[in-house]
This record gives sequence, structure tokens and C-alpha cells, in this order.
Amino acid sequence: MADYKITKLYYSRKTEIKNLCIEIFILAYLLVSHSRTIINKIINKYNRPDNDADSIMVLGTGPSLSKTIKKLVKSKNKYTLMAVNNFPLSEHFSTLKPSYLCFIDSMYWVDINKLDPSVSKKVEKVYKNLDYVDWKMTLFVPTEAKSSLLKRLKNTNLIVKYIRCPRYDFDSTTVASWSLYLGILPPRVNVAVTAIYLATNLGYKKIKVAGVDMDRIKSLQVHQESNESGTQVDYFYKNEEKPFLAVHKLKDQKGLPVHIRLMRESSTFKWFSLVNSYSTSKSVNLCNASEYSFIDSMERCKF
Repeated sequence: MADYKITKLYYSRKTEIKNLCIEIFILAYLLVSHSRTIINKIINKYNRPDNDADSIMVLGTGPSLSKTIKKLVKSKNKYTLMAVNNFPLSEHFSTLKPSYLCFIDSMYWVDINKLDPSVSKKVEKVYKNLDYVDWKMTLFVPTEAKSSLLKRLKNTNLIVKYIRCPRYDFDSTTVASWSLYLGILPPRVNVAVTAIYLATNLGYKKIKVAGVDMDRIKSLQVHQESNESGTQVDYFYKNEEKPFLAVHKLKDQKGLPVHIRLMRESSTFKWFSLVNSYSTSKSVNLCNASEYSFIDSMERCKF
């Protein structure tokens, strides 16, 4: 089983036992409701190509990737690449030709007219760029996106694999770890977490991540009159205006309260720790090659 040293370090044993006793029943329910997905994963391993390399690089979209991207272009044949989210907006997308792309954010399948213009413009451009993909690429998306993607995607070079992510985020790190071992994907807390889990289950034995900065907590701001909160958003691709304050992806919606934002950040770091332990247990060499990153649960390595 997983090494719990990191996840138990600051944990109250009493709270952990209480959460475990409650959430073990939720885990049982998820195992039954996700049984078809679990069986399919065991049978086909997401249909990874037989002639694929054993090394894969998961590419985040954090600003630090701008320092890595040129090196990556020069050594693009060394790694299979899994990109995430808005990576197709990069000028290097068609050069690097990632084998995989992963979406888990609902902005990619909700009604485009409900999105804030700063978000909808990028989503529309992502789909436009996907129309020009002239290589075989597997797109991982949650099952909730199916009806929307069937209307938006017409490119036959794209192989869509629907994944089922639970909507429940376990408080018990023990039960959360068990869920990974039993074949349940992480909840939709962070796309890099999902990508690492997918890469591990695709059978890759060497996984590097890059551009996963995870430092947006540093830019958390609260308007001193309205009390509305937001975070400064910046990405590695520079084909846009200066970083902007992201409040909410939907139109006319207030920003989340600070305590909710911090809870979500905490959960994300918890799941990075859990997928790191899970990958290690599968004899996977997982390391963080980001030029800059807040993730402290993953071994560091050079690009």
C-alpha cells in the first residue's frame, strides 16, 4: 500500500479515524457506481500504443513552462507528451504534437454563452486549434462532456476517451488512497493530478511533470470594498494580455469566499501527494521537472 508519511504528518489520528468510518461507505458506493469504468480500465489500459516509449512528460500550463518549452522542442522525440487544458493555445502545440490531451474543467463543455468573455475566448480558440490537429491524439475528458464534445469535435484524428471522475473529495487520506488503488480516478481538483494518474495507469514507468507551478495562492487578492476574492492568472504562452484577476469563470458570478479557495488549494496538494504515493507503489519513477513549483510531495528532477 501507499506510503502515508507525507499525508499523515500533520493529521489528527482521531479525525482520520472518524472520516474513515464515514467515508468507507461512500467508497463502497463509488465502487459499485464506477464498476463499468474500472473493468474497462483493467481490460484495455486506455489502449496505449504498443510501440510507445516508457517515458512520458505531463505538461502543465504554468508560467515556468516558458523556460522549459524551447528545450522540449529540441528533444521532443525523447518523450511521449501529455498536455492539459489550454495547451493548444501555445504556438508550440503543432510542433510538439502531444499524444494526449486532458480536460477536466467544466469550461470546456458548459454553454459557451454562460462563460465570462475572458474564458470563452480561450475555450473557443482551443476547439478551433483542435480542428487543425493532423496527428493522432487521444483526448481524455469526463463523461459529463460527451454531449457537448460530440457537437464540437469533428476532427477524426482525435480519439476521445471518456473518464469518470467522482464528485466527492475524500477527507480521509486513507480512504482516498484506497480509492486510487481500487481504480477510481481522483476527483476533478486539478488536471495535472488527473493526468499523472492516467499516465501511471497507461503503463508508463518514467513520468516527468513540467510547468506545474501551483503557486496561485501567492496572488490571492480580496477587494477592499466589495470583499470579492480572486487570483492572478498567468500562463506560459504569451499570446495574450498581461495576467488578469480571475474571479469566476461564469458570467456575473461572484468570486468564491477565501476559505473555499484555500480549502480547494489544500485538497489539490493532498491529491498530488496521494498520486505520488500511488505512482511510487506501481514502480513508476515520477518526478517534478518544473523550473518552479510549490509541490513539495514529489521528488524534484532536472529536465
